[in-house]
Formats: sequence, structure tokens, C-alpha cells
Amino acid sequence: MPPEEQQAIAAEVYPRPFQKGEPIFWAGERGDFLYLVQSGLVKIFTISRDGKEKALAILGSGDCFGEMALLDEEPRSANAAAISDTMIWTLGRREFLELLRTSHDLVLKLFRILSSRLRETNKMVEALIYSDSRQRLVQILLELVQYNQTREVKINQTELAALAGLARETTSRLLKQLEEEGIIVRRGKTILLLENDLCQIMEN
Repeated sequence: MPPEEQQAIAAEVYPRPFQKGEPIFWAGERGDFLYLVQSGLVKIFTISRDGKEKALAILGSGDCFGEMALLDEEPRSANAAAISDTMIWTLGRREFLELLRTSHDLVLKLFRILSSRLRETNKMVEALIYSDSRQRLVQILLELVQYNQTREVKINQTELAALAGLARETTSRLLKQLEEEGIIVRRGKTILLLENDLCQIMEN
């Protein structure tokens, strides 16, 4: 974006830290802010009637979320929570809509973000239909690795199971299997991926 438009946005956003596990918003709430991730990780998820979590997305530095409720003025359709200690910048509804009215570049970027989200949703639906539990678990591990920019992932089995949409027992069994195959090493809550070609894991 042009420097003057960057300055206009910078003047309207405010920092807000979130601790690991802290909720950012809940489904059904009124959406008054757009959120921009500076550092850390955020999960977007739903909760079924029987209390099980299903992760819809994992977001990291440079990602934004919460725009849907600002555009259609409907309540939040999902929940958001910090996976790690996270710094987020917030942009209010009025300021966000005013920026859209005055910045064609911002509108184009927003369309690209929404298009990317739709593609990711399509992939998720395809994965739920065709992928097995192992592939879903590995995909989540790969996403966490990419966002952290390190082969180490610090997460407990309950959180990992929720992100992958699997039972904790299934997650434990699959992690043991991956460790026996020499793909990962577990040290407490830390999982270290050993494969040189991470994409190769998905093909096994």
C-alpha cells in the first residue's frame, strides 16, 4: 500500500496483548473490530454441541481476521483464541469501513484475503471428505511449523487434537506412530519434525 495509506491505518490501530489460551472473541458476539496479528499464533475454531473443538484456521504474523462481521454486520460466526502469547492490533468498525471507502488498494487486498480464505475452506472440506486422520494431524503440524519458522512445535496433545479435529486418543496413537517412523521426536510438550522434505510426509 502507498505510504500515506499505511500511515492512515497506523493512526487508527491499537495494540492488545493476549496470553496463551486467552479467548479473543466468541461466536455470536457482535463484531466491532478487525484484528491484525503482529506476533504469536491464533486459532479460529467452532465448538460442537457435545463440546468438541474443530479448528478452521491457524493464523500468524501478518494475518488479519474478524473482517466478515464488519462487512455483513452479522454476529461472529466462529471463535478465536491465542495459541501462544500473541500481540494483536485492533481496528474499529467505523475506521475500517471508512478506509475501504477511500482506499482502492485496501479493497483489492481484502478481496484477495477473502478469496484465499475461500480456497482454504474448500481445501478443508476436501480434507474432511477424503483425508484420513494421519493426514489431518500432519497438516496441522506443518502449518504450525511454517508459522513458527522452526521445526519445533510447542503444544500439548489436547490442543493438537482439537486443532486437527481428532480424539485425544487418536492423536496420541498417531504421534507415537510418527515418532516410531523417525518423522518426529517428542520432548515433553515439544514436537520436533525431523524430515528434510516436509511435503514428503504427506505422501507417505
